Amino acid sequence: MCICYQNWGSADAMSGDCSQRYCPHDISFVGTPDASGKYHRYMECSGKGICDRAIGECQCFEGYSGKSCQRMVCPGALEDTPGVYCNGHGSCEFLEEIGYGDHVGLYYDGTEAGRDNIVLSKAKGHKGITFETSASHLWEHRKIMHCACDATYFGPDCSLRRCELGNDINHHRITPLDEVEYHVQELRIYGGGPTGGGFQSNLSDFYGHTFAMTFTSHLNESYTTRPIEVGNSSNITDIERDLAEDIRLCLGELPHRMIDVIETEVELGYEQMEFNFTDTDDMGMGPPPTDDMGMGPPPTDDDRRRKLFATQAPTAQTTTSPTIPSPSALPTTSSPSTPPTSMPTMPPVAVPGGMGPPPLGPPPSGPPPSGPPPSGPPPSGGSSSTFKYNVAYIHARLKFIGKHNIGKQKLVTISYKKCVHCTPQLGVNGQMPIMIWVPGSQYPRTHWIKETNIADYNSYECGRRGKCDYDTGICDCFEGYYGDNCGFRNELI
Repeated sequence: MCICYQNWGSADAMSGDCSQRYCPHDISFVGTPDASGKYHRYMECSGKGICDRAIGECQCFEGYSGKSCQRMVCPGALEDTPGVYCNGHGSCEFLEEIGYGDHVGLYYDGTEAGRDNIVLSKAKGHKGITFETSASHLWEHRKIMHCACDATYFGPDCSLRRCELGNDINHHRITPLDEVEYHVQELRIYGGGPTGGGFQSNLSDFYGHTFAMTFTSHLNESYTTRPIEVGNSSNITDIERDLAEDIRLCLGELPHRMIDVIETEVELGYEQMEFNFTDTDDMGMGPPPTDDMGMGPPPTDDDRRRKLFATQAPTAQTTTSPTIPSPSALPTTSSPSTPPTSMPTMPPVAVPGGMGPPPLGPPPSGPPPSGPPPSGPPPSGGSSSTFKYNVAYIHARLKFIGKHNIGKQKLVTISYKKCVHCTPQLGVNGQMPIMIWVPGSQYPRTHWIKETNIADYNSYECGRRGKCDYDTGICDCFEGYYGDNCGFRNELI
């Protein structure tokens, strides 16, 4: 009797004359259940193809590919270009590679308690949040594929073109004489200090380090700025002014006038946070000493006007943010007009559960803190303790006032990790020392980006004054209207 080599046999027997080949096996898409009730088991050609026993290769059914027909192909295959799918306007991705939305801020803006490191680890660059761990538990893991469309295209096969969005020209404000409200985003980056948890962080830790911003348009076009460096000066006002101007210029340099006019404001300061610790919290670091509370170095003349925010750490029952007075004057950079001399009032950031960052406010009463920060790591604590210390931060406010950015915009994304061989080239002088873990798991944010002012203007496809031709991506404006988003009227109607 013949004893056949591996993958050789005769029909469904592993013996016979060993003249036929067997084809590769993989998890089946569908099939009859086994005795334990499992439907997705190993089958020849995954149950989605016929085995050619002369050569041992699967002849896959339409819509399936791979050595064992183990994966679906994406739609939009080009007949004259084999292997190109999604109509040539996208990439074919596995299930776990598809992100939620087209930018990280759509899923998480940095203000939900305890979510920072959980969410940031899921970020696929600046494109969105992926769920690879969840996907790995699905039977269709590495089997189902989907089109990830290029900018300006959408649809399951990336065959449709997006049209420009714009303000409805017939939309009237209730009180036209009131000051126009524009879309405003605010972001705050917290310093990590020596341990990465914010303890003993100083403003000087940021000096000389770089970060970048990525902006995504309504057409899903994403562009990243050149490196933005935090300056080094004995005068904090100069650093704030220069950094605000650099952010404005970098965003204005993005291709296609992605952001045509924007006002930027920057503040450097310290925020007092409250943390709860137990014996096992804080990577064994325990709470800091009670002396000085990690208030940072002795204040200079410029430091004396900095704000030290005293906030009570919210509990699970907290539903509202604390009320804090309006801000004092701060440096401002505007475009294209002359920079104003004072910073407008920053609205408070409202966040679910009252976990929003405290709005800018005046310094607390009494003399400013003095004395150097405690040296060495904080000692191990008891069973549980609550304490406060100050964390350095960079706060920026972006006000979109240009005609290309009317209405609500997508949240910008911050890049700060060291990558000297990337574009942009970040971390040449070391990685930006951002808080990377949250002591005691009570304070939620390592950094956050959030919309803080809703624009009066709206943003609709073709401005609601036309229909989108999804074949060309061009608005077919109604009679009497014209423009790329039907935002102009040439006669009275």
